[in-house]
Amino acid sequence: GFLVAVHDLTDRVRRMGDRWRRTFDAMVDGVALVDNEGAIVLANQALGPNAKAVAGDLAHRLRGDAPRRWRMDHGGRLLDCSLTASRGLEHAILVVRDVTEAVDAEARIRDADKMQAVGTLASGVAHDFNNLLAAILLHVRLMQRQPEAVSEAVPAIADLAEQGTEVVRELLYFARRESSPPRTINLVELVHQQEGVLRHLLPEGLRLAFDLEDEAVPVVADPVGLRRLLLNLVINARDAVEESGSLITVRVEHTAGRAVLEVADDGPGIPPEAREHLFEPFFTLRRQGRGSGLGLAVVYSIVSAHGGEVDVRSAPGHGARFIVRLPLADATRLESLEGPAAGAGAEVRVLLVEKNGRAAARTVEALAGAGFEVRHLATVSDIADLAEGWRPTVVVVAEDSGSTDGGELDRMKVPVLLLGEPEDGGPGHLGPRVVRLRTDATPEAILDALRDLGE
Repeated sequence: GFLVAVHDLTDRVRRMGDRWRRTFDAMVDGVALVDNEGAIVLANQALGPNAKAVAGDLAHRLRGDAPRRWRMDHGGRLLDCSLTASRGLEHAILVVRDVTEAVDAEARIRDADKMQAVGTLASGVAHDFNNLLAAILLHVRLMQRQPEAVSEAVPAIADLAEQGTEVVRELLYFARRESSPPRTINLVELVHQQEGVLRHLLPEGLRLAFDLEDEAVPVVADPVGLRRLLLNLVINARDAVEESGSLITVRVEHTAGRAVLEVADDGPGIPPEAREHLFEPFFTLRRQGRGSGLGLAVVYSIVSAHGGEVDVRSAPGHGARFIVRLPLADATRLESLEGPAAGAGAEVRVLLVEKNGRAAARTVEALAGAGFEVRHLATVSDIADLAEGWRPTVVVVAEDSGSTDGGELDRMKVPVLLLGEPEDGGPGHLGPRVVRLRTDATPEAILDALRDLGE
């Protein structure tokens, strides 16, 4: 035979239902079940005040005509809404959360951060310029007391003015919001193109090595921004070592779905207490009078704008490594860096002819930092060795760089910017337009002259 047991579960189920209902109504967020027609069939108490406002377009969202995650204003409150239709459930689940206070708190924190950043920038600019102006005034007073000291004071004042210009240039780049349109470029190609520029940034005795991936490393990026990033990292490494025989290494590779650009040096390393301040504006480990303290802040800004991250690894006495990781792009969409879309400044290709290595390095740094594509030669006679297919838009020639009469310059048919008088003393036939500057023209004066040329 069979033993049949019959249990009356009515009260038990009712108690469980009541318990779930009380839990449902006790929730802070509004929750509801929505049928296939977009109608609310069951809702908790928290949804009550907002039910009518939210229910209006649920049918459209279920059909996919509108996003299923949205925010809306209702009665002066900001509501964060989400609609989830899971497989196996007869109804979609609607969740409505009041995020007014959280959003207001986030806005207050952002405003406070902005004010703190503005205060940091203002104090840094004031400190730097106060030091520069004080030094300039000292030299002016020296000239007033001793007129014969003009020959010593004027170059010092010019150098101080250049330092002020560097601070302004870096600050403007740090604060700038606009950029050239991003393109899919080969990071290896960009670094390879900058090799000559980077070598001229280093004084004699410092070694620069490149370890570049054999295949393309594609990234979606603003080429002008990446060039500036690379320049600042190498300049930072240069100022960290400063010893003859020291080595700076630039490495490009791709790993774990990321493009990696690394600049390493074998200098004294970074003190542990300075790590967390490295990317703050106007924080610097350089000795007084060297750098603006904005270089690494600019690096951080550029990396963040490209959706990447920058990591620092260092130990006292064992050098430092700055590692930039950027998202890898589709290699089939690579574009050439030589094209006209290479950025606002990179459309202009500047050939600098200058014997003096230190002067050339300063000029190359300023031009490349402004976004120009720059190549450097020691003398005019070296122009014949330029890579085939690379044609400058304008040529900048220093006075001691050899004869400028005819020859290669004449055949190029491009504007020429002359610094001082050429060695042969004759104007020659130097192209469609020639502009002369003083022999001691600063990089900023050269940039201004390029603008005057219409470039």
